[in-house]
Amino acid sequence: MTFTKVTGGGGQELALTSNDVFDMVNHWLGTPVNGYLGSRYGQNVKSMLQKPLLAVSADGFIRKLKADVPIIGRAAPNTINVLQDTTQPDGLNLYLEINGTVIPITNEQSA
Repeated sequence: MTFTKVTGGGGQELALTSNDVFDMVNHWLGTPVNGYLGSRYGQNVKSMLQKPLLAVSADGFIRKLKADVPIIGRAAPNTINVLQDTTQPDGLNLYLEINGTVIPITNEQSA
């Protein structure tokens, strides 16, 4: 994913790396919704992981991520995905894939 030039306050250009973007996503995953007063920023990972297997909405998850972390909205279509695999007897592992790089979504992120 290429995010090379972003105009910051004062008109200067800032260079963002993939690591910067992944740090932003990890921060978002680790911040509970309403974690900042007056802001809906964040994701409730714990409640998402506790839902029945078919109830997890990947589209809603990605939509909220793009709204909360606007630079993610600049990514090419279909480069952001939510992946899942089931574990026995009734577990679910979720992963966020951004341009081929996979980030596990865990309970610890919202502890």
